[in-house]
Amino acid sequence: MKTLKIKLPDGVFKWLAITARKQKQTEAEVARATLTAAANGRVPTFGELAADLAGIGAGKYSDLSTNKKHMDDFGR
Repeated sequence: MKTLKIKLPDGVFKWLAITARKQKQTEAEVARATLTAAANGRVPTFGELAADLAGIGAGKYSDLSTNKKHMDDFGR
């Protein structure tokens, strides 16, 4: 395996660090997997791209249609 040193923009490095922390991997492992997938022509699925958003609003919002007070003047 070869070694490569690169400079990354701040935003890309921040994404790499956050992704590595979430996946409990090193930054090098995440970068290696991402570059390997790109080299193989693999396009990540929507689910993979949005995995960090899963459950973001769980329990915070309720269905307003079940709130009688909210629905009092509906249609008027």
